[in-house]
Amino acid sequence: MTSTTESAIHRDHADNPKVASEDRAALSELAEREFQDLSDRQQDTSTRPRLAAAKRLNDSAREWAQRNIPNFGDEMEELERERSARIADAFERWPVVPLDVEAGDAFAPRSAGWGEFWWSNSEWHWYSGLGVDPRADGLHFFGKVDYRGDPLLRFSTGVIAHFALGPDRRPPSASGRYRSAPSVSIRGQIGGFQGFYHPLWAADDKWCKCWMVLRQTAWQFAHNATWVQLGENFIVENLFDLENEYGVAQANPTFQGFRPAPAIEFVIADPAAIIWVQSELRFDFQLEGNATIGLSPGATPDNSVVVHHPQWHVTPL
Repeated sequence: MTSTTESAIHRDHADNPKVASEDRAALSELAEREFQDLSDRQQDTSTRPRLAAAKRLNDSAREWAQRNIPNFGDEMEELERERSARIADAFERWPVVPLDVEAGDAFAPRSAGWGEFWWSNSEWHWYSGLGVDPRADGLHFFGKVDYRGDPLLRFSTGVIAHFALGPDRRPPSASGRYRSAPSVSIRGQIGGFQGFYHPLWAADDKWCKCWMVLRQTAWQFAHNATWVQLGENFIVENLFDLENEYGVAQANPTFQGFRPAPAIEFVIADPAAIIWVQSELRFDFQLEGNATIGLSPGATPDNSVVVHHPQWHVTPL
């Protein structure tokens, strides 16, 4: 795992003898391999091919402007001050995220009823400059990344929550098929800020992009021998896509709470095995040139992006 990407795990403390500890350990290993693969892909520093001629033209244009345009340097500094002022103003006006009293204690031991997926544990990761803090109403994603560099920077922060449904609580299905439709609560705001771009004087790429990824994957450790994937589905939403917009630009998507996660339908592989579900929320970022993203107004979990994964019921089909 790289020095800039970190991860953590919150184990459950509930006494649930129907959920085998070896299943939990094996599933955690599976999640860790998936996270490591994601981390390795994010650390790929290869970028889109750059034309040397275009860079030479941009440098020549800037040199000409510095010699021939009065107060060129002052004007460029003023534009940078405008960007900094926009960032400061956005953080000053950052929305307050109140405690979600309906969520209760998001990490307290939980019980599960007939046909209900039981929360087992959660694992999360973050990038240098960001942080994650498990609080009573959910995971608080916070912090800021301010990037100034030509290589395209890719990174993410997110959480995978693991849920289980044992055969003793699984309702029968005449067709043998089931439907799983979880949800996730997301509250707070993300700020994205693109630095100054001009097709002549500041033509190097300025990117600030963010995607929200929701994933559901169902597994069984069939016949105590091998993991079988029962189904998987994704929702990928582009939250903002600031790319070489004239001048400076910003985006501030806000989350108000309930979001449906992607639903799946599946047939069980082993009637005697537990059904495990991974419900993932991830924010993927791309920054280049001169860009900033923020998940909170300061370097603390206060008024940050708060995520909570509630339990849900399976539906026989």
